[in-house]
Amino acid sequence: MKTTLSATARLLIVALVLGLVPWQADALDNTTGEDKPVHLRVTARFSPIGAIVGNITGPGAAMIDGRVASGQQSIWGGELIQSPKEATVRVSFDSTGDAALANGSLARFAVVPEDDGKQVLVASILRGGVNFKLRPEAGAYVEAAGSAFAASAGARFIVSVVDGNAALKIVSGAVETQPQAAQQRYILRPPAGQGGSISVAARSTRQVQIQVTDENDRPVADLPILFSLADPCLGTLGLGVAAGTTFTEKTDNRGIATVPFIVGAAKCAGTLVAKVQGTDISYTYRVQVNTPSTFWSPRNISIMGAIAAGATIGGLAASGAFSGSNDPVQAVPPPRVNP
Repeated sequence: MKTTLSATARLLIVALVLGLVPWQADALDNTTGEDKPVHLRVTARFSPIGAIVGNITGPGAAMIDGRVASGQQSIWGGELIQSPKEATVRVSFDSTGDAALANGSLARFAVVPEDDGKQVLVASILRGGVNFKLRPEAGAYVEAAGSAFAASAGARFIVSVVDGNAALKIVSGAVETQPQAAQQRYILRPPAGQGGSISVAARSTRQVQIQVTDENDRPVADLPILFSLADPCLGTLGLGVAAGTTFTEKTDNRGIATVPFIVGAAKCAGTLVAKVQGTDISYTYRVQVNTPSTFWSPRNISIMGAIAAGATIGGLAASGAFSGSNDPVQAVPPPRVNP
């Protein structure tokens, strides 16, 4: 079955985040198995598109744009929804169906209309996995880790991000992976002066960089780079609500993308992969997390403190601070020895 939705899905995701604009897309026709033009009149909705269902109040609740959601709170298009690490969050959309965010997942959603009045659910998954259950009259477009998927009306499926790559599981209905455009050749390497191995102390923070150039060795700017840690024991990448074992950052005018690396608490070894989003082009760093020096243990701190205190007292005594008199200390001549 032929589909041509790759560029459309990406544009819809951009519209989801930056502002909704008119566009035309293709969807799957369940009756003929052929592409069916879908004229999407994508305009901003100044009303909620759904609500979080079964959400608790207080610690452990879902978060919307970094703020704790209060109970069954309504959501608007483009908001960043985060499920807690200990629970799944279900979002019910008024006209398209349900989406359940697995533990610790991050995703954005929007609902856009077709020409015939039917609704299309548009989703962008930043981390974790989302279980979709569409209504019989609603389709969906989903983007995750640079891959795009088109779902037919009434489909049930799961899209997740695993080790920086998108994974699809179809429960029922038709869901197709959209073909990617021809890949440009990129070269990834550490910036000048940096090697391919990273050795860091536990509980520390540092920045990890990767430089991207084209086949003519010219820096490539504004290119999304997906950083991912192979093992959670290494720590987390990025800052804020989107921090986790994966993080996306764009290259600057020098072609360099930078991600904060918050190192874990235990000794650990693994890899950190920098990948051009939507391609198979990547670079792998080897990471070693070392336990900090144990010299400054409580016992050694006490010993050093005692030594410092003794030195201070000795210095004060020598200066006359403990002489009991305000008179200056007089020099004492050396003893005279007679032959």
